Amino acid sequence: MKIFDKFTVEERDLIGESSKIEDRDYSIDEIRYIKSNVIDNIFQKSHKNGDMTKALENYSDIIEKFDMMIKHEKMMTI
Repeated sequence: MKIFDKFTVEERDLIGESSKIEDRDYSIDEIRYIKSNVIDNIFQKSHKNGDMTKALENYSDIIEKFDMMIKHEKMMTI
């Protein structure tokens, strides 16, 4: 699944803080791995500055898009 075009430039920059994404097809496992890295990055940032709410606000749309891609991919394999 191509994920590069599903994110805005700003979202790709935020994702890039934890994982590099390219304009190519990704497997469902790779998408899960990138999502996991993004979540780990959220916790690291919020742990450093103590602002979990701000970190979650910045990344909530990204996580939601990853969840939708994973859900869509699961439905396609049924």
